[in-house]
Amino acid sequence: MKNDNAKDFELSAVYFPEVAADVFDGDYDIHYTTKILALDMDSDEWDEHAPMIYRDLPYENPPYGYYLDGGLYFTYNRLNIMAKALEEKYENHDKLGVYYDAIYGECYRDIECNFDNLVKEALIAKHFGVPRISLFMFLTIGSDPEWDGVFEYYGNEFLDEFDEAVNGKDSTKPFKIWYKPKLSFMLTFGFMDPFFYDTFSNLNSFLGIIFVSFLFTANGFFAYYGWKKFKEKVLNEYQEDLINKRNKKNV
Repeated sequence: MKNDNAKDFELSAVYFPEVAADVFDGDYDIHYTTKILALDMDSDEWDEHAPMIYRDLPYENPPYGYYLDGGLYFTYNRLNIMAKALEEKYENHDKLGVYYDAIYGECYRDIECNFDNLVKEALIAKHFGVPRISLFMFLTIGSDPEWDGVFEYYGNEFLDEFDEAVNGKDSTKPFKIWYKPKLSFMLTFGFMDPFFYDTFSNLNSFLGIIFVSFLFTANGFFAYYGWKKFKEKVLNEYQEDLINKRNKKNV
């Protein structure tokens, strides 16, 4: 359809990278539940598969990072999953792209740290052979400073400085990626989340049925006993309040 009607257009599939886990088990349940049209197509009409990676989940104190994995490792891991999924599906990852949230990348409001991390994440993309890196937002939207565009946040020379850092003489220096796994509320480890989601969203899977049943049972248990405790506490406070009021009247 594209070749017939829109030959000069580039079609980019921009989506969350977790759906790439679908490729490895041969079904597309995450695609369907999230309503994403990307890797489930029989023919690859897309010119680019570009995972959208949000970097604005900061901690105020070092070592900073994404709430499950650590920012740079999260980026590396998601691009690694995407590259392997494209290779599995199309025998190469030549169409791999990426969209980065350019502001407040894991470093709270430390502009120098944010710029340094953005450069490192761009270098991670280069490691995977990504030919084009897309950033958002370029323009300021609204009055909230959290939605500044990159020029307002980093300065008018941002693109020149970014290009020099990513493609200049120091761009080949190695750097370390911090990683400390943390157990998430879904009982999974962050870097493995896509595969856990793929397992328990597939109700044709015995493991999926067991895991979902466990989550429902555990949540029901905590909800029931949590409600009983809450109800008991409210009733006790209400009764104490009534007793205090009666005592005051008697006095």
